[in-house]
Amino acid sequence: MAILRKTYGFNKKSDFISRKQLKELTGIERAHISRTKKKLLERNMIICNSGSIGIQKDYERWGVPKQVPPKIMPKQVQGGTQTGTGGYPNRHRGVPKQAPGGTQTGTKGVPKQAPSERVYKVFKENIKETNTKDIWDFYLKTFKGIYEPRKLTKKIKKKIGTRLKEYSVDEIKEALINMRDNEFLCGNNNNGMVYANPEYCFRNDEIIEKWLDINLQKNEIQYRDFDKE
Repeated sequence: MAILRKTYGFNKKSDFISRKQLKELTGIERAHISRTKKKLLERNMIICNSGSIGIQKDYERWGVPKQVPPKIMPKQVQGGTQTGTGGYPNRHRGVPKQAPGGTQTGTKGVPKQAPSERVYKVFKENIKETNTKDIWDFYLKTFKGIYEPRKLTKKIKKKIGTRLKEYSVDEIKEALINMRDNEFLCGNNNNGMVYANPEYCFRNDEIIEKWLDINLQKNEIQYRDFDKE
């Protein structure tokens, strides 16, 4: 329904839909989005091409599992016990009472103090800096001998930071690995050009999304986006 809403709801057959959007629309955690999309593709319920996804209109081609009749459960008597069991209704045990101040009774703990806004900001910036360096080092290692930039420029550093707002370190690394495995990107093309440079790899979220899902795509990859600035 989320994909249908984001495509035909806007008079589009397919569209780029990020993991963040799918999480907000469905409530599915981002770590499970790829697995869910893979299952839908295997059942031929959606189509995926160059990062864009859409609904397979021919529903007769959907690999929907057969419906199994629901099991008839034993009738229940008042009080919640099943007939013929002789059991007693389950009692709600409730949660431990809380003493003034928010601590649970019987514990010696003290309510945790939230870090100040300034400390949290510094911590967040340090994490971002570490993750950016981690991704850059991984890029250099992955494309060693194919494309070796002299240094990490401010422009590329900013682009990596922007990608980290949407994707995890592992997701970006997975996309880079998929790019490295593509011969066209790595120079085996008519022009003999290496397209897998930092400007392309970290250009936008659509590029990361496209190469994250490259193993799911059934259609041929379109290369028209390589020449964009």
